[in-house]
Amino acid sequence: MTAPFRSAMSALFWAMNFEHRSHARAGATERAIALQARERYAHPALPTEWHGLRGLDAAAQAGMILAEIGKLGSVHRAVLVARFERACLHRQRTACYSLALYSRSCRALPSADRASLPALAILIGRSLGCRGDHGQIADAHDVDRRTVRRWQMIIGKWIQPIEMAAIGRAEDVLIAAKIVE
Repeated sequence: MTAPFRSAMSALFWAMNFEHRSHARAGATERAIALQARERYAHPALPTEWHGLRGLDAAAQAGMILAEIGKLGSVHRAVLVARFERACLHRQRTACYSLALYSRSCRALPSADRASLPALAILIGRSLGCRGDHGQIADAHDVDRRTVRRWQMIIGKWIQPIEMAAIGRAEDVLIAAKIVE
């Protein structure tokens, strides 16, 4: 039996963005397309990189992936949620905020001490692929944008090894569980 995913990153992205009702919407959309665009079904389906899980099987697979990720440490879990979560912005922001609290508790970013926790969370999120505005942070802290960019560079250098370690640990866990090839 082959593993349903080729990489840990694709498995994490899929599991963290799985919606329990997505299979129902996809089915309804597929029926509507079938009624209006019959030529789409005249040709055989093109092979894709997708795993092909649907319905309860997909929900179970997403649950298994998240259960395996739950075995990691809290910092690695927070990094993975901040990096791969796109369906629920609240969970993503909460993960970024917990990483900001972690950076303050271990005094990891002394040169960014003037930044507030929400600003640190936004900058950590930006380092992990989330959206954030340097201009708003600069205005809120009464500093120049270059200062905020410097904070961003410092945070990026701090978070990158943690992110790589989290992805590596997740890959090891998912390979051991035979979820990833």
